[in-house]
Amino acid sequence: MIKQTKLFTPMLLLLKSSLLLSLALLASCTRECSDMHEMTFEQSTLQLYVGEQATPKLLHAPKAPISWQTSNPQIATVHNGTITAVATGTAIITATVQESVARLTLTILEKKGTQETIAFEDKQLLQLILAQHPTADANHDGQLSPQEALTVTSLKFGYNPDDQIPEDKKITSLKGLEYFLNLDSLDVNSQPVGSSVKSIEGLTKLRYLRIGYVGLTTINTSQMSELTDLRLFGNKELRQIDLSHNKKLQELYCQDTQLTELDLTQLTELQKILTNRSKLRKITWGQHPKLERIELVSNQLTSLELSNMPLLKELHANGNQLQSVQLKNLPSLQRLNLYQNQLKQIDLSQGFEKLMFLFLFDNALTEIDLSHLPKLFKLMISENPLRALDCSSNPTIREITAEAMPEMEWVNLKNGDYNEEAQYEIAIDNPKLTKVIVDAGDEETHLKNVFKNNPKVQIVTEP
Repeated sequence: MIKQTKLFTPMLLLLKSSLLLSLALLASCTRECSDMHEMTFEQSTLQLYVGEQATPKLLHAPKAPISWQTSNPQIATVHNGTITAVATGTAIITATVQESVARLTLTILEKKGTQETIAFEDKQLLQLILAQHPTADANHDGQLSPQEALTVTSLKFGYNPDDQIPEDKKITSLKGLEYFLNLDSLDVNSQPVGSSVKSIEGLTKLRYLRIGYVGLTTINTSQMSELTDLRLFGNKELRQIDLSHNKKLQELYCQDTQLTELDLTQLTELQKILTNRSKLRKITWGQHPKLERIELVSNQLTSLELSNMPLLKELHANGNQLQSVQLKNLPSLQRLNLYQNQLKQIDLSQGFEKLMFLFLFDNALTEIDLSHLPKLFKLMISENPLRALDCSSNPTIREITAEAMPEMEWVNLKNGDYNEEAQYEIAIDNPKLTKVIVDAGDEETHLKNVFKNNPKVQIVTEP
């Protein structure tokens, strides 16, 4: 019995030690797993009446001091987590703990008798909403309460910029839409609503927002974290926008603005971006595995670096001031427009297996290697100081425009394939051109006919 006791005691100590270690690991895991949850309010929206107070509950908050802020102290104040409703309107309450941030959209109402109503600044807006959603007016009083507004998820008042908006359809203010907290889609394109767009900045459920040509100068989309489609085009005084909180954004249209810089690093879901005819000098790219189309036409960019975009099919960056372009690993790219820039060179050797349309005219290229473009179909490269143009590695090429080339001496079209519908525009304003190399047969006949009035140019079948 004594020997058994001596053996049993160490065994108990070992089991106890293992149990304590397991409990410690479990506690550690519990803390770490808790930290993995994003801090948030129990409710993302809250309605109060003027004079009321509330203390919203925070979930998954780290055990550390909380910093509280209100976006509009004239509407609501917050102290140690307790919110006081001061006046009617909307405000964003923000709680910050270390690096965690949670936001709550607050709506303050003023009760009028037993049924509060929304005070629309533009009465016509109310009538247009009722025309689209007659059932929203549940009590048939011709007004809308904040509660009734919650039944509306989509509003469309937009027009094309060239259309004449009927007077009975025109909107001059969006004041009142701040109560439509369940709004998913809003189109007020071309409506002269101007700075009243601020009224919708707290609509956290918006996914589609079209506010082109509205006279917008600023907009804060930080609360619109659900946005997937944002259209800001035609706001000619819009100079900056912060998209860092719009991580679900898939389509961005901001052409015809005064934007000088865009930071896209947070937009990993982006599929399409159009920002033509603006003032862009800098774009900060991130990881964009879903991006399919980029349009940067007529900006002020001097350099462009794009890489590792597996789905990108079209890149339009013509009409800038590009002196440097670095493009790598764009395996789906089919169309590349870089004409009317200041490029002296371009590397097309990595990841352009599907490129079909290449437009590089009106640059400063002195040489170009097209040998890594097996699918090239159409090439426009006029107005460059190239000495030679070699298309011998491009068996599918059908259209070539290479005119006004003051230094070009020879062109090689011999690629083992000729199509009778091929178009070669290489005979005009190329004063130094003396030789065109072609495939024997129909292509040879075609080119001899093209240069029949220019005996200086020899059509040959061998280099």
